[in-house]
Amino acid sequence: GAGNEINGLTLGGVGSGTTIEHIEIISNADDGIECFGGTPQIKNIVISYCADDCFDYDEGFRGKVQFVLAYQDVNAGDRMGEHDGGTTPEDGAPYAHPFFYNATYIGGSVTNAKRMLTFRDNAGGEYFNSIFLNQGKGIDVEKLGSGQDAYARFVAGELKIANNVFFDVVTTGATATAADLFTISFATGVTDAGETANFQASFATNNNAVADPGIVLSPLNPVPSNAGNVSGASTPTDSWFTTTTYQGAFDPAGSNWAAGWTLLFQ
Repeated sequence: GAGNEINGLTLGGVGSGTTIEHIEIISNADDGIECFGGTPQIKNIVISYCADDCFDYDEGFRGKVQFVLAYQDVNAGDRMGEHDGGTTPEDGAPYAHPFFYNATYIGGSVTNAKRMLTFRDNAGGEYFNSIFLNQGKGIDVEKLGSGQDAYARFVAGELKIANNVFFDVVTTGATATAADLFTISFATGVTDAGETANFQASFATNNNAVADPGIVLSPLNPVPSNAGNVSGASTPTDSWFTTTTYQGAFDPAGSNWAAGWTLLFQ
């Protein structure tokens, strides 16, 4: 029905006992993947040409995600990641707190008005060892006037962006600063009491960088060619995650693991 879109893959309260690996979502009319709560463990995912967000989560999602390529068409799509928590009430627990390692998010254009990631409705979440490329806006966190919000998750250590590489995001090339890439969205009537500066300071503290990973967009080759710019990986503390020495979904010394079985790389 109207306003009742269908995602490419919808996970409603799916638990960690379900294995979700080597899945492609292509040209979906809404989101690529949306997780409503749950603790699924997801690896080797390719999402492309979706009409709305690439990876969306809501309602206390606490899963684990590694090796995900999200690719957005220049003429379609919204956020690479729309990350929400619980909305009724906004203070309702559990708060979303998933972990993402080795994502490669490629937006439609550095000149568009789309965000790379949005955290709101008390959602947390952590991204490590990832590449964010080719998008008009960076990472945005919501701050309300009272109660729980995404900024509160940041303060609590449940929203973290660490050891990632940004390129062609907000500004062309490797010219963007933390002030360009990390922003706070304040609710109506709420003024900045140091939240923006606090969030932006975490860019350097958490070893994020602005550098060219050497990813070719046309024809798309997601394997980085500038290995030296994507060699700042951190080691996961959870043994489910594969330990890598690189950032992004593809090893610069390896091959494209999505080739041959996905429509995107036929």
